[in-house]
Amino acid sequence: MRLYSESKHASISMHDDNEIRATLHRIIEKEKINIVIESGTYDGLRSTTFVAESFPKYSPPVSFITIEANWKVWKRAKCNLSRFNFIKPIWGDRISIKEALRFIQQDDYLRNHKDYDNIFIDDIIDPIVFYSKEILAKDKWNLFSLLNIPRK
Repeated sequence: MRLYSESKHASISMHDDNEIRATLHRIIEKEKINIVIESGTYDGLRSTTFVAESFPKYSPPVSFITIEANWKVWKRAKCNLSRFNFIKPIWGDRISIKEALRFIQQDDYLRNHKDYDNIFIDDIIDPIVFYSKEILAKDKWNLFSLLNIPRK
């Protein structure tokens, strides 16, 4: 895996790129893509909307699931995406922190990220620590309970 921010076309925004939009539209039609699974919805107004608008009006996807872990942001995304009757925004904070940490620690892509050239991640120095910290920072009360620290 390589550090995403160092990739040639690194960007967190694609919503205003007409070339990408036209290419995605052609791929959807040519490959007959009818299922979308996206993680990191945020507010739904960028990549989620971009991908949804790339489908032909006469042929929406059979299934379009987008997952957001932040409750407040998910609520906003759900409202922002309500005009797309084929998108199902899911609040993705459905597993325990212990399960998420276990997955991160056991995931081959993260453990051996140097073996995967065409997959990009946010940290290549120690992705296991990076993503573990991200999960633990989401909710200090869960962190306290995980570490058996009494709440005050």
